Amino acid sequence: MKRRAWLCLMASALAGCAIGGSGGGPMLLGLDGREQLLMKVQGARGLVLVFVSVDCPIANRFLPEIESLGARFGPEGLPVAYVYASPFESDAQVGMHRREYGLLLPAFRDPGFRVARRFGACRTPEAVLIRPDGSVAYRGRINDQYTAPGQGRPAPTRHDLAEAAAEFLSGGLMTQRLVPAVGCRFRDPGN
Repeated sequence: MKRRAWLCLMASALAGCAIGGSGGGPMLLGLDGREQLLMKVQGARGLVLVFVSVDCPIANRFLPEIESLGARFGPEGLPVAYVYASPFESDAQVGMHRREYGLLLPAFRDPGFRVARRFGACRTPEAVLIRPDGSVAYRGRINDQYTAPGQGRPAPTRHDLAEAAAEFLSGGLMTQRLVPAVGCRFRDPGN
C-alpha cells in the first residue's frame, strides 16, 4: 500500500477521536505566522474547516459557496475557515489567492499536514465539521457538482456540507458522516 494511502487511512481511522489531552489539540498556523489552538478558533457550536489550495480549479469553483456557508453558519456559532495545506504555496501566493477571489473567511496554513492528517482530509476542497469536543461530525465534499475529477454536472443537486451543518445545528448528526470528496489530492512532500 502506498504511504500516502496508508496515511489517509490512518488519519481517517483517527478522525472520530476527540481532540484532547493537556496539549489542547491540533494547532493551526495563522497567515501571520503565529500558531493557534484549534479550540481557540472554533465557535460555541464547533468549527468547519475547508481544505483548499491556490491551484485547484475544483476548490476554486466552490469558494463562493464556502463564503456563503460561513456567512450563514458563523453567526450560529459554527464558523467556517479555510486551511491551505500545501507546503508548496508561499504566503504571497495564498494572499494573492485570497484577494483574487475576495475571500473574507479566516484562513490558516497546514504546511506539515498535521491538521489534515488529524481529521483525515486528503483532497481540496474537503470539509471537516468538528464538534466542540473535537470529534468529527462530517467530512467530505461541499456539494455533488463533481462526480470525479474532470466529470461534473452544470449545477449541484445536493449541498452536502450545508445539509450536514444545518442538521448538526438542529441537534442531528450524532454519528460521523463521511461523503467522499472529489478534487485535487494534497501534494505531501513526505510521501
